[in-house]
Amino acid sequence: MNKYDTEIVLNKKSSLTYMISHIEAGATVLEFGPATGYMTRYLCEEKKCKVYIIEIDKEAYDKAMM
Repeated sequence: MNKYDTEIVLNKKSSLTYMISHIEAGATVLEFGPATGYMTRYLCEEKKCKVYIIEIDKEAYDKAMM
């Protein structure tokens, strides 16, 4: 587990769920600091978005790209 790992809980109000709720299905997204890619995966798999990422932490980047 990476220090940036977290779980997306859609029925909990947070800045993460607020952002996700405002991204339309099929959108193209540039995500800065995706950490290990938990939101990236959600956007790709559930909302069928095309997501580009910028991450400075090498370990987190490698995990996000899986």
